[in-house]
Amino acid sequence: MVAARRGGFSASHPGTRLYRSRDDRWIGGVLGGLGSYLGVEPLILRILVLVLTLLGQGVLVLAYIILWVLVPEQPLVTVSEPVSPPPPPGPVLRSLAGRPR
Repeated sequence: MVAARRGGFSASHPGTRLYRSRDDRWIGGVLGGLGSYLGVEPLILRILVLVLTLLGQGVLVLAYIILWVLVPEQPLVTVSEPVSPPPPPGPVLRSLAGRPR
C-alpha cells in the first residue's frame, strides 16, 4: 500500500484484460502476462512463485496450469495499411473531360 502511494506500483489501466504474454514467456506466458497486467516485473513474480511453490508443496503448479488453460493468449497486433480506392482508369477521365456540359 505504501508503494502504491509513492508510485512504485502501477496497476493496469481500467478495462485492460489479463492475457498470457507472447513476448515474455518461459513456459506458458502466464506470469509474463500477469506481470504486465499488474505493472510488476515478471522476474519478481517468477521468483516469488518458485519460492512459494517450494514452501507450499507445489500447490501453485496446479494454479499455474489452471491459469494457463483459462487465461487467453495475447492477441496478435496486425498493422494494416490504409485502404484507398483505386484510381479510375485513364481513358474514362479523358472521355468525360472532353464531353460538353
